Amino acid sequence: MKEQTAGVRKPDPSPFPCSKCGGVEDDLHVFSRCPFASRAWELLPVKGVSVTAPVSAMELIVAGQRVINLPPVGVRVPVWPWFLWNLWKARNKLIFENRIFSEGDVINKSIADAREWESAQANSATCNSSLQRSPAATWTPQTSPGHVVCYVDAAWDSISCNCGIGGTFSGPGAPVPSIINDSRPSVSSALMGEALAVRNAVMTASASNVRSLRYRKGHCSKGDNVCRNSKTRLAHYDLLISSKLNEIVSK
Repeated sequence: MKEQTAGVRKPDPSPFPCSKCGGVEDDLHVFSRCPFASRAWELLPVKGVSVTAPVSAMELIVAGQRVINLPPVGVRVPVWPWFLWNLWKARNKLIFENRIFSEGDVINKSIADAREWESAQANSATCNSSLQRSPAATWTPQTSPGHVVCYVDAAWDSISCNCGIGGTFSGPGAPVPSIINDSRPSVSSALMGEALAVRNAVMTASASNVRSLRYRKGHCSKGDNVCRNSKTRLAHYDLLISSKLNEIVSK
C-alpha cells in the first residue's frame, strides 16, 4: 500500500474565484487582468503603461514608475499607487461587506487620496521650512529690583543614589549665608534631586522672610566652585514662586 501511495501527488488547492468576473484570482488578476481592473485602467487619466504587458505584479509596479498623470488628475504625485490600493480595497469591500464600487468610484477615490497626500507633504515641507528659517526664540527673564535670585542645581549619581545640591542667592534681602551646599543619600532619580534642590532654595529663602524669589537652574554668579563640584548644567529656566513663599512665611 505504501508503494502505491508513495508517488501520488497531492492535488493543488482549488483556485480562488474572482469576486468580480469569476475567473482565477491572483494579485495580477486583481490589479490588471480582471475586466473590471482593465476598464478602470482605461478610464484612469494617465499615460505610459500597458496593463496587459506585465506578467507579474512586480513588473506592473516597476512599469508604474513610467506612468504620467494627465491634466484632469490635478496632482503632481503619482496617482497609480493609490489606484492599485483602491482596486484592492474595492475587491475586499465586495467580498467581506458585499459593497460594490464602480470603476469611476475607484478612480475618484484614488485621485482624492493622491491629492490629500500631496497636500499633507506640502504642509509638512512648509512647516519644516519655516522652522529652519526662524531662529529659535530666546526668552531672557527680567529680574525686578526687589526680587531675590537663586541659582541652584543638583547632581545625582545613579550608582550610589547620592545627590549633591549647590546654589547661591543674590539680590537685596538675600539669605545669609548666601550659598547652598548640601548632599542627600538615597535619592531615587535625577528629577527627585532637582525637586530637592528647589525645595532647599525655597525653605532657605522662607526662613529669611524672602517673599519673592526667582529660581534659575544651574547658573551660579557666586559660589561657582560649589556648582562646578555638583556638575551643574547651564540652563535658562525661571520660576517665580513668590506665592508659595508667602504661604510658607504666613504660617
